[in-house]
Amino acid sequence: MRDTDYAFCVAKVRANETKLLSSDFINRLVEADDYSSAVRLLRSIDWIEADVTEGFIKKQSDNLWNILEESVPDKEILNYLCILNDYHNIKTAVKCIISDEEAIQYYAEPSSLELDDLQNSIDSCTFLSIKSEEMRKTAKEAFEIACKSKCGQDVEAIVDVAALEALRKVSGKCKHKIFSEICTFLIDTSNIRTAIRCAAVGKNRDFINSALSECVKINKDTLVNVTTSGSEALKD
Repeated sequence: MRDTDYAFCVAKVRANETKLLSSDFINRLVEADDYSSAVRLLRSIDWIEADVTEGFIKKQSDNLWNILEESVPDKEILNYLCILNDYHNIKTAVKCIISDEEAIQYYAEPSSLELDDLQNSIDSCTFLSIKSEEMRKTAKEAFEIACKSKCGQDVEAIVDVAALEALRKVSGKCKHKIFSEICTFLIDTSNIRTAIRCAAVGKNRDFINSALSECVKINKDTLVNVTTSGSEALKD
């Protein structure tokens, strides 16, 4: 990648940095007397329009994503950034099917999946809204496990590991060094977070081993062994 490849993207992002909340403004939000006062502050800089308070964070996130889509020369890299959200949405759809809830309110964006029909396509076993073969395979496995065990934790273990493995694969073939570094950080910290949760509730070795993916800068076997010893051993 040449230094000039992202010149337009960098310039556009920097031009839009003026619309970000400054440290001083964030401090004013923190010091606001109540929710209404905070909303008034955000309205004063047009972060919230008129009397609309719902969805303003999503709107700002969508604006940022649109800026990136309009300016990056290689849009495939943006799909990579959606991987964790995509798998989260598959997990959400499956868990909401077994709990009889509407998943749409829990989805994470941006996502490369067709979210409007994701839950229905999994429930009907058509999986039409999932274009990726690997994601489709994960969704099928998670749905089958969910139907048998009705256990959300089993679904989480399957989908979370698949998400990190998918991240590892794209990291290995991606030519962007910074993205590979981000992937390494996400994979290892996600496994650490899972290990902490497993240690806290006393999960057994088999579950811990299945809930962790291969790490990058951490040895998985060592992490599993320490996690089985409990929270204090893991912290040490």
